[in-house]
Amino acid sequence: MIKSIVFSQFTKFLDVIQVHLEKHDFEFVRLDGSMTPAQRDAALDTFNNSPNHSILLASLAVCSVGVHI
Repeated sequence: MIKSIVFSQFTKFLDVIQVHLEKHDFEFVRLDGSMTPAQRDAALDTFNNSPNHSILLASLAVCSVGVHI
């Protein structure tokens, strides 16, 4: 399966993309600064292990500190 990561410096842009992904029934996870470390870990675990979740929406601010995918 092909997996994709969408990086953005602006979480508002991720909000816009999220609306369209939901509208078209895509399974995705999101990683941004509003999440607790446990929520971030859970999102990454889902992205890594779920065959249904092929898209990760990621904030550059969170990912700039280092994320192991």
